[in-house]
Amino acid sequence: MAIDPAVVAAQSQAMAAWVQAWGSLLGLAVAIGVPIWLAISASHVRRAEVKRKAMAMGLTVRYELKRIKWPLIRILEQWPASGNAPLLVDLGDAGVREIWDDFKFPENLSQHYGRMHELGDAAEETLLAIAMADKVQVILSTLELDLTHTGGENQVDLEKRLRAAMLTCLDRTNEAIRLIDEMYD
Repeated sequence: MAIDPAVVAAQSQAMAAWVQAWGSLLGLAVAIGVPIWLAISASHVRRAEVKRKAMAMGLTVRYELKRIKWPLIRILEQWPASGNAPLLVDLGDAGVREIWDDFKFPENLSQHYGRMHELGDAAEETLLAIAMADKVQVILSTLELDLTHTGGENQVDLEKRLRAAMLTCLDRTNEAIRLIDEMYD
């Protein structure tokens, strides 16, 4: 049996065409797949970086939120629901402190306002907690001025507003801390 050179040539051309077709398909798959893989990989890197920033911001802000929470709890525990505000707050072994000196708005928070968005889901609640803490500070300052300059002419009204603001601030602060804590689960 003799090998026909025309058949061999035709088979070689057919094989070459198939190799070229498969090579083209493989090249097309690589040309499409590599950029997709790179984009997915970059997306994972970006998400990881966003999460790291959120966690770092969360640690900083969480501490400052607790600096808001602790005096609120201490004051509210010493404030009977139907009574007057405790103008002197018992600090245990550390003595007593006037209420407006016990609650101080943590000024360190202001340097982070522009980055609060990094907290993701916790950002809005954190900002609301901070806004309420500022409101508490303003009412406390107003109460101090009222007692000093008018002998407490507006004390009853200010104490009602103060208690409501403190309770709301404590709720917002607890929720913000909870949402930040979820980032570490």
